[in-house]
Amino acid sequence: MRLLARTAQAPRLVICAILLLLSGALLAACSGTNGRNDSAATNNRGAAAPGRAQGGAASAAPQQAAKARAVVFSADLRIRTRDVNASASRAKQLVAAVGGYVDSENGTTEPAPAETLVLKIPSAKFAPTLDQLSSQLGTRLSLRQQAQDQTGDVADTASRVRSAQATLASFRKLLDRAGSVEDVMNVEQEIARRESDLEALQSRQKNLDESTSYGTVTIGMEAPPVAQVAKAKSSGPHGFVGGLKSGWRGLVAIVTALLIVVGWLLPFVAGLAVVGVPALLLTRRVRARSTRPAARPAPAGPGTRPGSE
Repeated sequence: MRLLARTAQAPRLVICAILLLLSGALLAACSGTNGRNDSAATNNRGAAAPGRAQGGAASAAPQQAAKARAVVFSADLRIRTRDVNASASRAKQLVAAVGGYVDSENGTTEPAPAETLVLKIPSAKFAPTLDQLSSQLGTRLSLRQQAQDQTGDVADTASRVRSAQATLASFRKLLDRAGSVEDVMNVEQEIARRESDLEALQSRQKNLDESTSYGTVTIGMEAPPVAQVAKAKSSGPHGFVGGLKSGWRGLVAIVTALLIVVGWLLPFVAGLAVVGVPALLLTRRVRARSTRPAARPAPAGPGTRPGSE
């Protein structure tokens, strides 16, 4: 009897499983249609927004578009600055002030100071913050911007997540009605596969939310070339003041060179003095003795004649 009951119950489970699969497919189709309708409605609202905002400020258009649509903003900016560290600190301050953060940072000092920053900026404040970064860090060499509309992808992923959650709930209810070990194992395998698909969809949904909530700006900062720095230093101010400064620098350079020569010669002069002064004194004494006159004979008396001795 039990065998007959199980045999009679098996087709029912199969039928229930088929009905659940069909209902899940219908729910997915309905959700996809709703998602596409929502996307189309969003597109229509986004298309109508510029017509309503013609009389407004031009700078508010990107923010209105970001609010109406799911847009991924990105930009590559190259800056030339004399102080790379100071410019990098300034960029971090500007981004932190609007609620952004530094995603990555890479710097080097050879052969010239350079640094690369990857910054995350809230999409609603992306355009004005990018303008500040372009104008306040140094000389802008290049700027490349890009905007990708992900509204349809966001809506489609959301509908897929809802459909996967509904299908997973249906299979869990079916698991409670399973009457044999084989049915339990089959339903559990299907539940595990559905859970894996749901986790993948939720991960994609999270990535889309993050990418549409924060724009990415990659800033490459570099110092001027060495030749350009040397040229800037050599080309000072012109006119009387420039000539006066150049003359003063020349005088200081000459005095410095003379002091260096004197300092270099001083040890040699001291050594020569230690050896030469005694030699000079000895030479003078020898000359004085050699030039001293010989002793003269005493004069003869009045009573003596020459040759009488």
